[in-house]
Amino acid sequence: MCGLFGFVYYGKKGLKGAEKLLEELAWEAAVRGMDATGYAFVHKGKVQIDKAPKSAHEMKYLLPKNVRTVMGHTRATTQGSADKNYNNHPFKGKTQKSEFAFAHNGVIDNEFEIREEYGIKPNHIQTDSYVVCQLIEKLGSLSLENLKTVGETVEGMFTFTYIDNRGNLYIIKNDSPLTILHFPALQLFVYASTDEIILNALIRFKKTKEALIDMVIHSKFTVENIPIKAGDILIIAPKGDIIRGEFKPRERIWND
Repeated sequence: MCGLFGFVYYGKKGLKGAEKLLEELAWEAAVRGMDATGYAFVHKGKVQIDKAPKSAHEMKYLLPKNVRTVMGHTRATTQGSADKNYNNHPFKGKTQKSEFAFAHNGVIDNEFEIREEYGIKPNHIQTDSYVVCQLIEKLGSLSLENLKTVGETVEGMFTFTYIDNRGNLYIIKNDSPLTILHFPALQLFVYASTDEIILNALIRFKKTKEALIDMVIHSKFTVENIPIKAGDILIIAPKGDIIRGEFKPRERIWND
């Protein structure tokens, strides 16, 4: 059990208080993992990652001005020591067209079968999730077709998130939970692993708190719940557009 969280801001000006929003999301997501914390963001066309074998409450959250896309992860270790920081999420990958960061909540059942099928060699990173980062590198791009291939190749519990150096957020959802909220007036999408995490974080961030209060007290539809279910692929572009796709999840095979 790990935590995913992050946001995409598509307004013309920078999001005031972005570091505070990131911190609140990370602190709440710590309930799903305290062995390590990391976040990735895009700045000047580069994907940058900050991660450490620390709980979210011990991290410092620093973002450059005008950052628009941020992806985070809190880790509960299942494979690969968190003390070796290269085992922690997010992971960095690269294709011919772009660089990207990748984070995963869940468990991969068929890591070695994927490696054999696609000729992906293991390296020093011991976390099972990393093979999915390598799989996109092997496929060559973060296209809808390749995201579908990823979803239909991996057996296990998962929600996968990627961001690329253009600020696109990519989500492949199977059975691991995820909630996405959209604040049109703020030009902001926010996501986290559970309803409880996202609401607890957003009620402590001034801009989103005001929008939530308007929705509850004044019946103003200032917040949209973006539907996402197992088998969905969702891309949120840096201008706020949403692109959707689908895949057929594999049935998990359990050995007695």
